[in-house]
Amino acid sequence: MEFAVLSIRNVTFGWDERLLFENISATLEPGQIVLLTGENGVGKTTLLQMIAGMIPHFRRGVTLEGDILIDNSSVFVNPPRCFFPQVAYIPSSQIDFFLVNETPAEEITLIKSIFRFSDIEIANKITDFNKFFENILPPTSMAHDRMSYQQKVTSLLLIYFLQGARLFLIDEILPAFIEKDELCNFLQFFRYLRSLNKSIILVSHQIDPGEYTTWEISQRKVNF
Repeated sequence: MEFAVLSIRNVTFGWDERLLFENISATLEPGQIVLLTGENGVGKTTLLQMIAGMIPHFRRGVTLEGDILIDNSSVFVNPPRCFFPQVAYIPSSQIDFFLVNETPAEEITLIKSIFRFSDIEIANKITDFNKFFENILPPTSMAHDRMSYQQKVTSLLLIYFLQGARLFLIDEILPAFIEKDELCNFLQFFRYLRSLNKSIILVSHQIDPGEYTTWEISQRKVNF
């Protein structure tokens, strides 16, 4: 039996006495792309952080009930390392926290060592990625601390892609890619991930929701 990639089960959460979510439930299937919408401050980023395990393992609210499961394993019980490399989280800020090594080249060397990928396997995946981001991806020898935010996002996305992530959590990164061609490249890449049976939850105000499933957060609920 194949489990849903993600199951949110009756989650209630609040930073203080005011609840942000109240008894919310949702399911994400393999190959599904969800556009997460709602007014500023309703909890879009918080929900992504909960799915990524940053809540409750790095920060915890006053109220936390229910559960979130990835591949039928509890995110609330198991720390984020237990979901490596399945989960890819790209935040809208503090992206340096997720860039472990000094350069993309060092990240690639580490990935090859962990997953025992051959040079040809890595080269083929980089070639696939470059079809979408050739004009954006920085040189692999460039230090992350010298990169623009745009370059850091692309580098981190490449790292997750090489690792074979299955669930991509992408939080409002597209404003950094203001050129029409750059935005189109991202949308084409999302379609490519979907063709590989990867799943995506995306926060963006730049995308027409017509192509994707929409989850709207409103009045402490997730509406479909």
